[in-house]
Amino acid sequence: LPEGAVYDVLRLNGVEGIPEVYSSGIICADFLGNRLEYIIMEHCGDSLTTYFEGKHEKDTWLPKENSKKLAKIVQDVSVCLVQANSAGVLHRDVSMGNITVRGDKVFVIDWGYARFIDRNITDDVRSHINDTWGIDVNSHALTEKEQDPMTGTTCFMSIRVLAAAATRSLWDDIESLFYVVLGCLFTGFKGKFNPSEAPGFEHASNKKSALAKASGVGLNSYASVFGAENVSEELLDVADKLRTILFYRDGKCIANDLLDNDDDPRDVNDWLEYYKVLLGDEKNRHVLDWGETHYDRVKMNLEKAKLEAEAEARAEEEAAAANVNTAELTATQAACEERDGGIIRLSKAISAQASERRSNFPTTSYITGRMESLQADSGQSCTSVTSSKRSFDDLGLTDGDIAAAEAQTPTKRPNTRSRSRGNTNARK
Repeated sequence: LPEGAVYDVLRLNGVEGIPEVYSSGIICADFLGNRLEYIIMEHCGDSLTTYFEGKHEKDTWLPKENSKKLAKIVQDVSVCLVQANSAGVLHRDVSMGNITVRGDKVFVIDWGYARFIDRNITDDVRSHINDTWGIDVNSHALTEKEQDPMTGTTCFMSIRVLAAAATRSLWDDIESLFYVVLGCLFTGFKGKFNPSEAPGFEHASNKKSALAKASGVGLNSYASVFGAENVSEELLDVADKLRTILFYRDGKCIANDLLDNDDDPRDVNDWLEYYKVLLGDEKNRHVLDWGETHYDRVKMNLEKAKLEAEAEARAEEEAAAANVNTAELTATQAACEERDGGIIRLSKAISAQASERRSNFPTTSYITGRMESLQADSGQSCTSVTSSKRSFDDLGLTDGDIAAAEAQTPTKRPNTRSRSRGNTNARK
């Protein structure tokens, strides 16, 4: 199952002890069933594998304080597993690495090996999971395979799972929690958890490990079989309660019966009878209240999930529309910039042409020089030419005088124009 889908079911049912998941999904998958998932969740603290490490060497493994801490861990994890079972989910990999502590909070994480229990999942939740994840809840049967590496952590597996039982139940998850407690006691005194140093945890083969556990839990000194020697009464009391609930009926140990019986001899409903012994009145009342309001809570959470999905869809539509508007605005700005750029280029071209024309236009000095050259050829000064119109009148020259002067000039005259001034015609 996609782990994100399991967290989705747990969230909808309001299961406690689950970290808040901010986002999850499947990145890619192939037709063989392989997939790459992602989950973004809150920080969950330290796992029990490291939480109790080194406490003995640091003189912090105090029986009274740590017995209370360990008892709280067992109670919180038990509540989580029972609520998850009521919601239709079995964890199937309860281990020291999958239980974390952050301050006063205890989390059960890594639900990647979980399976659904069909009978406990409401129709509304089935529909939601199918629509959201494309998963048919009915297609996931609770069947195990012998020595299947995908069924959990070997040293914390229950006797029935190690004996290749075909199905699992809540009892198997709780039994794994029992071995987690013994692992914590082992770690607290040894400084580090090492399964090979304890016969109860050492794994030679699944069947041999099942036999070692079934034999060990029936002994009065069972804690030493699992590496926890010289354990104080306060700490051992936490493990004793779980041991009694799991392996004793009417004062008789039934651990060996779990080796050969494919069907678990312990009724799941028996758990409620022993639950109060483990949790106490207050915690037990809390769990019962949770069960009574279970279906109402599922309905409310489904409505909330629906509203969140609708809000997310609207946000995506608005973002898409905003992207379209942004793209149109960007295109318009680009067109305007291209237009302005064209205008600027055209203006520069016109300025360049104007500059080129100005550079080719005759300057004043060139015109004056040219006139002087012409005047030198004609024997006139620049001043007399430019002021000939005035000097003709001032000197009292007649038309005959002008005609005689023109006859003596060998160069070509400029174009002439006539004007009337009294009875005198002047030609330039």
